Amino acid sequence: MSKPTPNPELRRRSARRSPADSPVPQGLRDEIAMLRTFIRRVHALSEDGRSVDELLRILASVGQASTRLANLLRAERDLGSTQDLSQALNEALEQVIRAMADEAGG
Repeated sequence: MSKPTPNPELRRRSARRSPADSPVPQGLRDEIAMLRTFIRRVHALSEDGRSVDELLRILASVGQASTRLANLLRAERDLGSTQDLSQALNEALEQVIRAMADEAGG
């Protein structure tokens, strides 16, 4: 069973949407969905007669942006685990300080 061909005008409108029209991705799944949507939009542009060179430049830019995004997501993950460790250390220090204060006062 084949997919119905979308209305060409609808394809053009979705391809022209600005990034401001799209919701801000909140996680990796949203980022992947956004990337898939963008690739579909580039495909719609190909059906509208854009040159292969232009489409390849767009996709190359998407590839570079995806690599940068992957690095940023990795850094965010690493910083998150560092912050968790930092928080755990702070809590442990607070407990030690309270215990020392209790011993000194009592």
